[in-house]
Amino acid sequence: MKTKPQNVIEPSSIPQAKKALKEFFRWRNTPFHFRQLGVLFETQFFHITAAQATYELINDGFLQPLPPMQAGANKVTFIVPTRVLSSQNKKHILQSHMKAKAKIISLYDSSEISKDLADHFESLVKHELRANQLQIVAKHPDGRAFGIQAKNELKHIEKQELLEQLEICSCLKIKPVFVVRYMPFTFVPTVTARGGFVLILGIQLYPIGHKKICQQIQDKLSIPESQLSNRLRKIAPKMRTRWPIEVATELPEDASNRLSYWLKTGKMPPRS
Repeated sequence: MKTKPQNVIEPSSIPQAKKALKEFFRWRNTPFHFRQLGVLFETQFFHITAAQATYELINDGFLQPLPPMQAGANKVTFIVPTRVLSSQNKKHILQSHMKAKAKIISLYDSSEISKDLADHFESLVKHELRANQLQIVAKHPDGRAFGIQAKNELKHIEKQELLEQLEICSCLKIKPVFVVRYMPFTFVPTVTARGGFVLILGIQLYPIGHKKICQQIQDKLSIPESQLSNRLRKIAPKMRTRWPIEVATELPEDASNRLSYWLKTGKMPPRS
């Protein structure tokens, strides 16, 4: 597989991401899929940066993609260090690991669960808006009007979709507000330049009835702190080890306060 994402301008952080991924995989014999790597490293590198670095390590021969495997609604591609494919026994072990992870991925990558997560997140955001004396109507009595995008997904909004939604808000003369699990910070100025606001939670919120599923996913997709080498900690000190999901019946308090502050004052919240 000698390829890379198309129409991507390589940022200067790709060499650093390659170093981090190479160190991450140096002692590992288990497979990781692209989304998992992107999420674990997102506090250090953009998703696209981690993906580009992964493709370059594939092209360098250090990593090897395995045939796509069905996992929920989609097929996923797992990545392993090339060295672990040296024996038939290891290949059987890899298959076992991939099947176990594919089963976990299918827990959240299904139309039913995706709808549950989207509906739950939307209800939490609506609750926050009502708590700030805002009604879900075409036009608010006091003249304030906002276009709200609530996105409770592991992947981030694409730049083109973001621009299209900003254009809609501009035509309707309303302020854009994005309440999202994740968004590259380089997208944020594009929103604030239109008088809007971005609230990034960093975690995916699950309804209370999904506590068991949430725990299964977190147990399987997190990695122990003890498995991070000192060298990796130096290269990617912000890398996360805990899979960013949790059961919640309301937005995190800090996030709620930041959103409320902006809605009431129109000013960016002070850094905590």
